[in-house]
Amino acid sequence: LWFGITERMNESMCHFFHTFDVKPLTETPHARVMKCSPTSWWTAEHRGEVRQREPADYTVWRAANAILDVRMIRMREDIHRKLDNKQDLTQELQDKYEAFVNAGCIESPITK
Repeated sequence: LWFGITERMNESMCHFFHTFDVKPLTETPHARVMKCSPTSWWTAEHRGEVRQREPADYTVWRAANAILDVRMIRMREDIHRKLDNKQDLTQELQDKYEAFVNAGCIESPITK
């Protein structure tokens, strides 16, 4: 099951490409993306009020972030492992996994 987190859209899109085994776009499309995140204008007091009034929502958001953290680590490890063994990949697969570097999803195997 794939899910994304608005505040982590670039990472979410990288994970989307990896989950569905497609070559990532160099840049996340911005045509329909708002310039500010839904909570960008919130103060610390607003956030505290949400935590107090909506503890289940906040708990789900924190759990989703933790799950995405783990999935991103696994994704990066998987792609690095494949790039470390490039000789075993077709040129098409090499291009696909190198596209994750070009899209900023992972750091270059040379600099990792």
